[in-house]
Amino acid sequence: MKIFYAYVVLVMLVSCHSSTNNIVYHKYSSDLALLALNTNYIELEASSYPGKICICPTYQGRVMTSTSNFHEDISNGWLNREILASNYHGNGGDAGGEDRVWIGPLGGQYSFYYGQQKPLSEDNWKVPACMNEEAFEVMDQSVKSIHLSKEMSLTNFIGTKLHFLIQRNINILEKKDIENDLDIDASDIDVVAYSSEHTLTNLDSIKWDKSTGLATIWSMGMFEGSDKSTVIIPVSDSIVLDDINTYMGPLNSSKIQLMNNALIYKTDGKYRSKIGIPSDISPAIFGNYKPETNTLTIIQYQHNGDSLYFNSEVSIQDNPYNGEAIQVYNNGSMDYSPAEDASFFELESSAPFKELDSHEKLNHYHSVYHFTGNINKLNVISRKLLGIKLTAIELKARI
Repeated sequence: MKIFYAYVVLVMLVSCHSSTNNIVYHKYSSDLALLALNTNYIELEASSYPGKICICPTYQGRVMTSTSNFHEDISNGWLNREILASNYHGNGGDAGGEDRVWIGPLGGQYSFYYGQQKPLSEDNWKVPACMNEEAFEVMDQSVKSIHLSKEMSLTNFIGTKLHFLIQRNINILEKKDIENDLDIDASDIDVVAYSSEHTLTNLDSIKWDKSTGLATIWSMGMFEGSDKSTVIIPVSDSIVLDDINTYMGPLNSSKIQLMNNALIYKTDGKYRSKIGIPSDISPAIFGNYKPETNTLTIIQYQHNGDSLYFNSEVSIQDNPYNGEAIQVYNNGSMDYSPAEDASFFELESSAPFKELDSHEKLNHYHSVYHFTGNINKLNVISRKLLGIKLTAIELKARI
């Protein structure tokens, strides 16, 4: 009986569900079964709609995935389903998940991601275990929220060691919260939304100094790439493409363009590239549209006009605090050749750096809203929040 049950589960794990309009997508219920083979998970539920989110404390407290329509069973997050289904022995770092917390900076001489190996090079990239392999401790939980924490010590490229506490609070949002936060009407559309709120506390006995390196909160999430998926970032009409920082593979007009005061960036999960929006031109809200599932994802984050941010440039920098509040990563082949199969893209925001005194705190929130449903309703929300209709992107951008 146990063998038969395991077989049934594995069949369910690799299955996809076709909706009435022949859209194929991964199932939330199948993703839960897949995760259950590898670790424990906690679901948060709202009382005003049927959406749910799934969190794995052992996988660094990540929100692994969510569903805005429990009846259609659409899974919003990207999971590495192949490794999770193949006797996975990892601790979450390569499992995926649509919301996690890392610690910046990424680029520059104060980065935590290249050890102290010289020269500063992509060849030495390694995510520290405390962010990518070790469990977060559950401090408290309820039907609608969970509070986790993790004490960390990290050493940057030049050798400065910082000791701090990260507290992570995840709250599923009710329909009235969604409407109030975004000033929209969310009736007659499927939705799920949550906020991940973070506090970083300096546990060292001395004040951190920017001349030797600081630490900040970096929120990020992995989502399913698709051929028609695009990120939409509102910008002013004075912005040109040269104002946008680009990394990794070169980008042409088939992958990035400006249209109607919006930056449109292709997130197919097939071509390795990254963009960064400098802090002085970053909006407080940006989004992604996936026509294949009629899903509009909105990111709202704590944006308070500070100036010290990190960037993704892998080099010793004259001004390592000249960075970006928003970053978007599109995954693909390491050699930048187009991949045949889609993988994931990431939506990211970060807090500004602060020279924290001993036991002083830094805060950051990063909220994720998924809306799935009728394109006309999505158009209204997109026009209100992003300044552009989604149908305009589909018909005119052609990226």
